[in-house]
Amino acid sequence: ESGSGYMQYLIADDDDGDLNNGTPHMKAIYKAFSDQEIACDSPSVKDSGCVGTPDTAPAVTVTRGNTEATLSWNAVSGASNYQVFRTEGVHQCSQGKVLLTTTTDRSFTDKGLQNGREYYYIVIAKGSNDSCFGPSSQCIAATPVQGPDFELKCSPEYVVIREEDTPTSVVQKCTLFAMHGFNGTVSLSCDSSVINGINCTGPAPIVVSSEEELISVPITIDASTSVESVTGVLLVAATNEEISRTSDISVVIVASGPQVAIYDSNLGAPHCFAECVECSSGEGLLTGRGKLGPNNGTEMNYPNTIDGCSDGSWGEFHIHPSLDKLEVRSIGNNGTDIIAEGDVVTISATVWVSGVDSFFVDFWYTNDLSSVEWQYIGTRVTGSIDGEETLELDYRLPWGTSQAVRAHLRYYLDPVSSCPVGSYANYGDADDLVFTVKKSFFLLKCPIDPTVFNAEDAPTSAIRQCILYTSYGYSGTVSFSCGSALDALKCTLPSSIDISPNDTEVEVSVTINALNVSKGDKADIAIVATDADGNTTKSSHIKVEVIAPGGEQKAVYDSSLGVPLCFLHGSSCSSEALLDGRGAMGPEPNAPNTIDKCLDGNDGVYHIDESLDRIVVRSGRIDGAGSDVDLSSGDYATISATVWSYDTPDRADFYSTNDVSYNITWKYIGSVPATMKGAQEVLEIDYILPQGVNQAVRVNFMYGGNPTPCGGDAYSDTDDLVFMVKTSPFYLVCPDTETLLLDKGDAPYEVEYNCTVFLSETLNETFAFSCDSSAFTGIDCSTALSNDKSQDGGQDLTITLAVTTEVVTNEQGEIIVSVTDGDAYKTAFTPVIVVRTSGPQLALYDPALGVPHCYASGSECSSGEDLLDGRGMVGPINDGPNGTEAHYPNTLDDCVDGHWGVYHYHPSIDKIVVRSQNGSDISVGDEVIIIATVWATFESDLFADFYYSESVSDPTWLYINTVETSLAQQHEVLEASYIVPMGSTQAVRVHFRYLDSVSSCSSGSYRHYKDVDDLVFSVKQTPFYLECPSDVLLLNKEDAPSSTGQKCTLYPSPDFSGVVSFTCDSSVLTSGVNCTAPLSVEVEGDTAVDVVTTIVFSASSVVGELGIALFAIHDDFHSQSSMPAIVSTPGGQQVALYDSGLGAPQCELAGSECSSGLLLVGRGDLEGGIESNAPNTVDECLDGRAGMFHSDESIDKIVIRSGRVDKEGLEDLTEGEYVTLSATVWSYDENDHADFWYTNEVSSNATWIYIGSVNSKLENSQEVIKVDFILPQGSMQAVRVNFEYGGDPTSCGGTSYTDTDDLVFAVQPARPAPSSRPSVSELPSSSPSLHPFVAPSNAPSEASSKTSPKVYAPSSAPSEATGESSMQPSIASQTPSLRPSETHS
Repeated sequence: ESGSGYMQYLIADDDDGDLNNGTPHMKAIYKAFSDQEIACDSPSVKDSGCVGTPDTAPAVTVTRGNTEATLSWNAVSGASNYQVFRTEGVHQCSQGKVLLTTTTDRSFTDKGLQNGREYYYIVIAKGSNDSCFGPSSQCIAATPVQGPDFELKCSPEYVVIREEDTPTSVVQKCTLFAMHGFNGTVSLSCDSSVINGINCTGPAPIVVSSEEELISVPITIDASTSVESVTGVLLVAATNEEISRTSDISVVIVASGPQVAIYDSNLGAPHCFAECVECSSGEGLLTGRGKLGPNNGTEMNYPNTIDGCSDGSWGEFHIHPSLDKLEVRSIGNNGTDIIAEGDVVTISATVWVSGVDSFFVDFWYTNDLSSVEWQYIGTRVTGSIDGEETLELDYRLPWGTSQAVRAHLRYYLDPVSSCPVGSYANYGDADDLVFTVKKSFFLLKCPIDPTVFNAEDAPTSAIRQCILYTSYGYSGTVSFSCGSALDALKCTLPSSIDISPNDTEVEVSVTINALNVSKGDKADIAIVATDADGNTTKSSHIKVEVIAPGGEQKAVYDSSLGVPLCFLHGSSCSSEALLDGRGAMGPEPNAPNTIDKCLDGNDGVYHIDESLDRIVVRSGRIDGAGSDVDLSSGDYATISATVWSYDTPDRADFYSTNDVSYNITWKYIGSVPATMKGAQEVLEIDYILPQGVNQAVRVNFMYGGNPTPCGGDAYSDTDDLVFMVKTSPFYLVCPDTETLLLDKGDAPYEVEYNCTVFLSETLNETFAFSCDSSAFTGIDCSTALSNDKSQDGGQDLTITLAVTTEVVTNEQGEIIVSVTDGDAYKTAFTPVIVVRTSGPQLALYDPALGVPHCYASGSECSSGEDLLDGRGMVGPINDGPNGTEAHYPNTLDDCVDGHWGVYHYHPSIDKIVVRSQNGSDISVGDEVIIIATVWATFESDLFADFYYSESVSDPTWLYINTVETSLAQQHEVLEASYIVPMGSTQAVRVHFRYLDSVSSCSSGSYRHYKDVDDLVFSVKQTPFYLECPSDVLLLNKEDAPSSTGQKCTLYPSPDFSGVVSFTCDSSVLTSGVNCTAPLSVEVEGDTAVDVVTTIVFSASSVVGELGIALFAIHDDFHSQSSMPAIVSTPGGQQVALYDSGLGAPQCELAGSECSSGLLLVGRGDLEGGIESNAPNTVDECLDGRAGMFHSDESIDKIVIRSGRVDKEGLEDLTEGEYVTLSATVWSYDENDHADFWYTNEVSSNATWIYIGSVNSKLENSQEVIKVDFILPQGSMQAVRVNFEYGGDPTSCGGTSYTDTDDLVFAVQPARPAPSSRPSVSELPSSSPSLHPFVAPSNAPSEASSKTSPKVYAPSSAPSEATGESSMQPSIASQTPSLRPSETHS
């Protein structure tokens, strides 16, 4: 049949399509199938076809070599080509033949073999088609050996020939490597047929002796005038009788003028091989990005970087960004000069971008192609176009004849870098261009900052120092010339300088003479250096500007100071455009533009995020008063900062100094908040100029945080401006750093303070003084010049303020004092606030602290209705929902509010009050209440964390309590209380948050809804305060009559000393209990004093709670503290008291039962269920912090009683007896289990002995879990319950949902045992587990998270582990949507 295997073989062997006339090998095929009895009878068996097919086998010889075998054979008649097969193994050529090649040659070298291994070969001659082949050769064996050999290697460097240099000859060096004792004659040849106009020849045959190893082989390359710009390869061959080796020489023919780069496989980037005026990557080499491009979907020769930096691979070609072309071109002589070392060149990058988003191109250069270190040049930002755009930047070439530039196209949110990094690196494209640079034996560099002349000083001169840099061991005589387009400017310099090879840097002094120059003249002094060999430098320029004093002055960059400088005094000094941008964002010229090298933040986008673009200092106040005169010491000056504001949390901090040096000290002036979002605006502040001719101002523009002269955050921009100030013959200084407080309650009265007048010794004028208090109601002021000299040489001027009864509380402003000699007029001011140092206080915003501040002590301090209303950028200021909280962020440190949501729809703190509990002025040692008025969004899950700090300059926040809301969509008042410590100025903080953890400044998933506000208040200082322990003192009635001591502590203020007497109030005590205190103690300084009170109780004492009051008295002042106590008896049911020494609840008296009562309810600082005195463990084992109260695990109560689980015990807890330990827990589900432990070593080093574990049986419910065990020896023992989700039993820790609590209790000694019962000493040291715990198979591991039945986050909020949403979901119409975090820009 036609489908049989036999017929298929015949069809494959047939040469003419007719099986009936036979096939070339039909007899052999028939025999093979017939031997297996599967051949067919038809067609008739006969060999035919393949006329002229080879009928003889090739005679093969083999030459073995090093890891190779070379086969050669004779020509076979009728052969059109030959097939070479190789086999290995014991079957030699019988099995496993591998076709190595089909060739028309009569030799073949099989390379890459293993020396010492035997290989087998046959060669078959093929006829006119594949079915026509002759018999195979004999099977021949070869075993490669490491024998005599040689290799030929030519230099991998390209041979570059310029068309304009032809005809020319070039010699390229190749090397012959003789190996393993090779000797003989080697012939050299060169094939140049692939390049028109090029001919290459090798040397005469080389005789190699066995001693020679490296032999130089010069190849001569002749280029005729007919060559054309092309790239090709010359093939050099080295042969002897047995060995032939080849190597390539790459040749590049380049035309004169601009060069189009060729891909250099050695460097991996486009390369302009010859010196040129312009080097371009051309239209195709860089088009695309990585795997996105026009060349079969990729960029040609990707990645086109000399260090292997890879492009991003996301997006589509010419829909998403790509860098398509790079150019470097000369700008000397209008672009006609050859690019040379020291030249300024232009880099041009052609990119494809989408106009929807901003993209940046970072430019870099390197002059070391072997060990690449990229040097940053600058950054350019794309425009709003959608498509192709070209961005350019200039830079000066360093030394080096082979250099490279790189352009890195990146999305604006990624950082400046030479290679794609950041969140959007998969869209980055980095490409390089290598180019050849002409040697410059010397370079001339002159200062970049201009030479400034005062027109009033003309004729005058100045000397500037230029530097002549030499290289390549240069020596010779260099001549100089200079000139200016302005006839009024002349220059002179040395006519020539002799240079030796050691003179790598030589100073060249240039004298510039300003003759009849005028204000406004500008010119460049051009300086050229040449030598006798025709080497010359490009012109180096010194800029010259002519100015005059007075009027508006424009700054120039001063390289020695590193900032803009106005050389002469005038009515104003402007930085102009010298500060535009921020660091690499813009970029800002000459960044960082700070005297002390304070750096800018490097995050964000130019004119999207913060930048400081201009600083102007002008005479006069903000309102214009005193303007249009020269800036003079003692006068008012206004600083104007032109900024780009990202949002209203931005703020400009203003500073000044009259010490312009690297070790500068900045004096804080004040801060001005931004008022606009995503726009340019001008922020201003005024101050009085101090003495000093050279002065400077600094502006630090930043996002949130506290005022600082340097730094802040990654978006801050810090810049300086130096200017000249006229020295005044006199000036006035008044105290202006501290606010003067005037107490309305004491009116009428007078108060005096001193200003200082500084007068020149040569002046005898009569001065007039005045005082202005018109900013206040009911305050009059007057002046009087005394004859006293102040410590710094000035003359005291006494200011008297007459405060009348009409003065108005909380008015604030300035008392302005002036002095004049009839011509000049100087002013100074002192800030004043009117307060009432008693009763309720209303806070004022304190710009120095950045928070509301009650300057005087009183019975309460309130932020008022407006200062804290709202949350960050969600508040009532600037018209409603899109407004802000006043003076945001209203915190002493860098804690900022979340900015998501809608005003009075999402949460906010609107008011904070600190109030004395007893109605008296807030004093040290008082208990005060903090009242926070908040806008509650939900009835639950919103929490206010309360904190206090003793210091406002460097706050350390101490936790007080957390309170949860209970109302929704309305105001709610939340409260917490604490004891006021020492300190005259203190602060409280309220942190209002949705979910997240307890903290003073949340950074959790919902931080964009948090509101954090501070309130600073004054504390009435007392001589001392008394503090007694809060632990309840236990009095055992059975010990009566008896007494015990309780230690309290007296804390005196630093400046107090005297005798303090004590009295103990026993009138509140029950019958049979009395107390006595020491009569008095001598107190000195701020050293704390222990005060021991003796409590005496009798058998008639009444069981129950009682209070003891201790008073400390000095003159008319007293401080009181209470000592809680309880009278109890042993036996029966005992309720534990918290023992701060042990850190856990304790039953001091033995009974039949010991209960923790309510002391353990909750878990750690768990939201909604903060456990009292957490962690309630004797060794400070901490609870897990994950979850929510009474939704996730917690231990609420521990009870230990006598008897077994199934039997109540009536006896006291006794050594050697059974007891039942029960834990009241809140179970999450049945995977929870309680691990029970005990110890008779109650200390921080307790050793816990395992009792057993019991699984929960309920889900999301409270239940009681019990276990019983035998009490060991010990009069005071403890039990521990570790309640956790899954995992193995442990005495501490487990998962983040674990609650661990202890209960300490007293134990009666063992009763005498009957003779048949073992003694206590024979009891086991640990009890066996009565309820073995087996973890459920589906319990998660320690590392796994737990799925809660309640979903806390909205559906749009990604988890912390998966990242954060980059877009804000819309506000829900019914329930407020709380969203996860977002970065600044």
